[in-house]
Amino acid sequence: HLFPNPADPLHLDHCEIWVNPIHPDHLAVGNDGGLYVSEDKGQTWTHFNNLPVGEFYDIAVDEQDPYNVYAGSQDDATVYGPAREWNPKFPDGWKYIWLDAWSGGDGCVTAIDPVDPNTVYFSSQNGAIRRKDMRADRSVAIKPRPSKESGIKTAYHFITPYILSPHDRFTLYHAGNYVFKSVNRGDAWTLISPDLSTSSFPDKLSTAAGAIAESRLTPGLLYVGTDKGALWMTKNDGRDWAERSAGLPNRYIRSICPSRSVLSRVYLTLSGLNDDDFRAHVYVSEDYG
Repeated sequence: HLFPNPADPLHLDHCEIWVNPIHPDHLAVGNDGGLYVSEDKGQTWTHFNNLPVGEFYDIAVDEQDPYNVYAGSQDDATVYGPAREWNPKFPDGWKYIWLDAWSGGDGCVTAIDPVDPNTVYFSSQNGAIRRKDMRADRSVAIKPRPSKESGIKTAYHFITPYILSPHDRFTLYHAGNYVFKSVNRGDAWTLISPDLSTSSFPDKLSTAAGAIAESRLTPGLLYVGTDKGALWMTKNDGRDWAERSAGLPNRYIRSICPSRSVLSRVYLTLSGLNDDDFRAHVYVSEDYG
C-alpha cells in the first residue's frame, strides 16, 4: 500500500486487467479494492490507495465537533473519517469500522448514537446488523431473528433499511418484509407489522422494504416503502397500518422524509433503475400519503 492499510491481501472481484505489451511482467488490475500494479507477473502487488475511489451505498455523520463521516461502501466494508478536505500527500485519516477476512465485504447503512459517538451501528447485506463499542473495538450481532415457532419468514434486500428513532436513542426500527422494533439498542426485538410485501395493487407485490422513516414531530408515525412502490403508514407505532400506494409508480422507494414542519407532509424518492427507467421520481403528500 502507498499509504498504511490493514486490508493486506490482493482484493477480490477483479473488473479490469491490463498487461504491458512490451514488458508482460508488468500488470495492472482494477477490482473492488481499487487499483493494484505488479512488476513481477503477479508475485507481489502495490495498492495505489492514494486514489479517492469507492462506491458508497449510504453515508451518515455523528454529532461531534468537528464531525466524522461514516460510509457503507461497495465491498470495502464500512469506513469513517474526518469531514475535512484531504491533502493527497498524506494519509486521509479514514479507518475501517469492520473488515472481513478477504479485505472487503459490503458495508451498507450506518447509524451513530447522537449522545454517545462510541456506539455505532453498521450493517452488511441482507439485513445483517451489528452494534459496536468503538472504544472497546468490539461489536455484537443484533439482527432480528424470529423463532421457528412464529412461522414468520423474513425477506430482506441487499441494502436493508433500519433507523434509530429521533425520539429515543435506544430505539431502533429494522425493515424487511416485516418491521421489527427494539427499545434496548437491538438486544431484543418485537414484531410490529404484518407482511408489508403484500399490496392491494397486484403490480406492487414486493420482496421487502427499501426505506423506512419516523416523523421527527411525533413518535410512532412511521412510513415504510417497498421495492415496487408500495407505501405503508402507521400513526401508532405499528398497532395499525394503512397502505398509501395510490398514485405512486411501481418503482423502488429509496428514501422517505417526513416533514420537519408539517405533521401530515411526507416526501418520497423512487428509483426506476431496475426497470431501465432513468426519470426522476420525487413525490410529496400533504395528507400522510
